[in-house]
Amino acid sequence: MPICQYVLGSLLALLPYKVIVLLFQKALNIHNFLLPTRFYFSGRVALYRMALACKKENTIALLPDYICNVVHKAFQEAGVHICSYPTDKYFEPSIQAIQQHAKDQVSLILCLAPIMGAEGGLSWAFSPEGKNWRTQNNVTLFIDLSQGISRLKQLSHADLDQQIVLMASFNNKAFPSVMGAVVISNLDDPLLSAATDFEQLGIVKQLVKRIIKPIFSIGNKPADSYLVEQDYPSTFEYSYCQQFPYTFAHSGATKLQIAVATAGLWFSKYYQWCKQRYLQKGLITPQPTPFYLSAPYILAKSATAQLKKKAPYASHDRPNYSERPNTPSYHFKGFDDQ
Repeated sequence: MPICQYVLGSLLALLPYKVIVLLFQKALNIHNFLLPTRFYFSGRVALYRMALACKKENTIALLPDYICNVVHKAFQEAGVHICSYPTDKYFEPSIQAIQQHAKDQVSLILCLAPIMGAEGGLSWAFSPEGKNWRTQNNVTLFIDLSQGISRLKQLSHADLDQQIVLMASFNNKAFPSVMGAVVISNLDDPLLSAATDFEQLGIVKQLVKRIIKPIFSIGNKPADSYLVEQDYPSTFEYSYCQQFPYTFAHSGATKLQIAVATAGLWFSKYYQWCKQRYLQKGLITPQPTPFYLSAPYILAKSATAQLKKKAPYASHDRPNYSERPNTPSYHFKGFDDQ
């Protein structure tokens, strides 16, 4: 089925750019949002570029204590100081700790990044109480939906205010894809430029490999991008952000990336059906986090899990160390899970 999606995405790429963008927006129910929508070459590029856009003098970025190290690297590369807030064993943030960190800060970026199906603090952030707190404390809300692009469907234009960044990547998580990210924000990125010929060629090559490799390598599962990128073997997931196409030195998404992602959104119901089949067959017993059914990775009881285990995140700047090395997390995408 991923091959069918890739072929459909390739055909969609023949349409005009504005038509593809509109189809993408309608698939996520964001076509009525009043804030500008932009597309980036990858999730990490979007993180980096929007960290730059949010940056002011003495800006502090408040990030979850357990998250992909790329998030830290993006803010660090943008020259933003970083602090962390605690999350519980289900990766739910401590709102009290967040509010305590915000005291006496002149400029604060609060990054909420739901993982493993966690709610992630979004309900509080968009509640009247959360909005008032953000306004009173001059907080820019930065929501990273790298593990939950479908949650954009649950938001309305009324949720969006003037100090917000919504970022969602489509890098082979919710559906098969060839990298890319969408950003919804009033914060401008004046240096955003179209993808270069080299970048476009790189995406075409990546797509061709994804289509051809399963045909000639039946039974061999493709490695996740972070494993391909790593320079040294590691027990934990860690990105050095040094090799193409995993650096921050890119800009806008190609038309092909957006088209393949649009096709992926259209195929989402099929991948959801595959997940339901896992559950019916007893291949995995999930921890019932609020959004586990739409998450690409979940917490599960390891004794019965027959899906691929996901490597724990390594700590920032410590590729061989993890704050939570025994996290029972597993693939739950509806594709490439076994």
